[in-house]
Amino acid sequence: SSGINAEYGGLFNLGITEEQQLFLFSVLAAILHMGNITFNEERNDSCSISNDDEHLLIAAKLLGLEVPQLQKWLCHKTLKARNETVVMSLKQKDAVSGMEAFVKHIYASLFLWVVKLLNAALSNGKKDAVNFIGILDIYGFEMFEENSFEQFCINYANEKLQQQFNQHVFKLEQAEYVKEQIKWSFIDFTDNQPCIDLIEKKLGIIDLLDEQCRMNRGTDENWVQILYKELTDSVHFQKPKTGTDQFVIVHYADKVSYMCHGFIAKNLDSVNESHINLLKTSSLDLANEALGGAELGSITSPKRVASKSLTRRSTAQTLTKTRTVGAQFKTSLNLLMDALSTTVPHFIRCIKPNDDKEPFEFVPTRVVQQLRACGVIETVRISAAGYPSRWSYKEFESRYSLLVHSKRIRKGQTVDNCRVVLSSLVNDTDKYQFGKTKIFFRAGQVAYFEKLRSERQFNACVMMQARVRSWLAAKRYNSVRSAAISVQCVMRGTLARRRVQRMREHRASVIIQKHVRGWVQRVKYQRLLVSVLFMQCRYRAQVAYKEFLSIKYEHNARIIQKHVRGWLARCAYKQHVQKIIKIQSCVRRHLAKKKLKALKVEARSIGHFKKLNIKLEKRIFEMQLKSKDMVTERNNLLEETKQNLEELAVVKKQLGEETRSREDLEKELSSTTAELKDIRQNYLAMKLEISRRTREEECSIM
Repeated sequence: SSGINAEYGGLFNLGITEEQQLFLFSVLAAILHMGNITFNEERNDSCSISNDDEHLLIAAKLLGLEVPQLQKWLCHKTLKARNETVVMSLKQKDAVSGMEAFVKHIYASLFLWVVKLLNAALSNGKKDAVNFIGILDIYGFEMFEENSFEQFCINYANEKLQQQFNQHVFKLEQAEYVKEQIKWSFIDFTDNQPCIDLIEKKLGIIDLLDEQCRMNRGTDENWVQILYKELTDSVHFQKPKTGTDQFVIVHYADKVSYMCHGFIAKNLDSVNESHINLLKTSSLDLANEALGGAELGSITSPKRVASKSLTRRSTAQTLTKTRTVGAQFKTSLNLLMDALSTTVPHFIRCIKPNDDKEPFEFVPTRVVQQLRACGVIETVRISAAGYPSRWSYKEFESRYSLLVHSKRIRKGQTVDNCRVVLSSLVNDTDKYQFGKTKIFFRAGQVAYFEKLRSERQFNACVMMQARVRSWLAAKRYNSVRSAAISVQCVMRGTLARRRVQRMREHRASVIIQKHVRGWVQRVKYQRLLVSVLFMQCRYRAQVAYKEFLSIKYEHNARIIQKHVRGWLARCAYKQHVQKIIKIQSCVRRHLAKKKLKALKVEARSIGHFKKLNIKLEKRIFEMQLKSKDMVTERNNLLEETKQNLEELAVVKKQLGEETRSREDLEKELSSTTAELKDIRQNYLAMKLEISRRTREEECSIM
């Protein structure tokens, strides 16, 4: 947001209104949205754009165009045949290429409009600027694995710029030496004029490419064959050993191999006339002013690859009206060179330390290659052999005459004064030469003179500063000394009176502290004694209560154990009795069975039946008596069982009460423990409070 705000502020400062800024950003947003439009391929070698395409709707709204018209002319084109105009559908690739050309035309027109506004704001009302400062940013020679028309144009521009650099650094440098008539041996340097002639002269590479574009059935392969035939005599043109779709140009930097595919299509790159007419229907107020600045075919891009399916006949007809990319590039480059020739150029060479863009990594081979391609090594060589620094006699005298004694300098004899200065400072006469109007120096001599001049000026300044500082220091010392004596007299009397007062106050404070400290210690002792007695009382009460609870708990536990052990003994006794009765029953059953067998044997006789009858009568009588005794015994047992059950219920009730009492005791014990902790915390807090108050009282006393 800060960057955008700064950009807004900069545009406002340059006189671009808010309406113009809104139009500028709207068109840029429309360009971005048009790049995202999707073309759908149809069956009949045509394409279409969906009506619901979001980017199409937004781009049409931002450009002020009707959606159906923009949708139509992105997928169609017009062809003029004699007096008729035919609307043809485009294939998907052709439509994408046309849309890219349309977008680039809009961007180029917008760029020219912004440049026009900026120049109008910076001109200060002057139509033609006499003095100006321009910055030319170039990328440098491009050498990739596959080089095409784009790299050819870039390297062509670099050849022209390198020639201008050579003329400025080498030719003009040596011409200056000849003009001043100094002793100088000429140095040979690489001249790239033959390479430039190979590209731009008549029947050169660009001329042959344009001629091939004018043909109805011109192809890249035929163009390369023509190059092989016409340009093989040039030392800067080479035919590769393998392949017939390449050619090699020996540039100033190095040999570059170019692939011929796409050269003709890229050279014929142009904007569809229907797209230009569509822009004229825009509802935006600034559309005609801003987007009508570039004429059809005048803004082209060597970066776009046009489709090869365009018919050569329509291409040839269009070429008669518009110029090719190569011709436009050549004209623009010549205009640039004319502008550079009227200026005083200064060169800044940017060198990449490595190709991976890694920090702190230096590749010497790659750097030397760039230095050689830029002509820097050649420049260093000629500078080392020549005289890179030069001064006029008057300038040299006015700047460096202070390095010698003033008696040796004569008024009105500038050349002689320069000779005197140089003879006294430089022993080697090869380090400089005298020309007609200037003195030429080897590399490093001017820096040496500047060093001597700085040292001389520094020493003079130091001497002047020493004299002035000495006078100022003496004056300040005298004034400070007299003021210090007066202040000392006053301060010594004041300090003596303060010292006596402090001694009196000190003695009084010692007496007061003695009495206060005694009172504080007595109060402290009494408070501590009360606190200790209170804490001992509470602690002893807690210990006694704890012992009482322990005794009570043990007593209750004994009672519970007594009843439980009795109940367990009775249960064991009853189980033992039941087992004995069961064993007796089994034994009696066995004896009864045995007696029954004997009775069965005796029952077979009549006497036996008589005896048996008598025994049965006796037995019945005994059984009746015995049944009465058993009923009585049964009743006694029932009463005893009932009493035992009642005792068991009582024991269970007592056991439950003991359990509840035990739980109550545990709760009471836990509460007592918590109270004891609280008492302990209160004791520690009281102790800390007493110590804190004691310290406060001591501090107040002190």
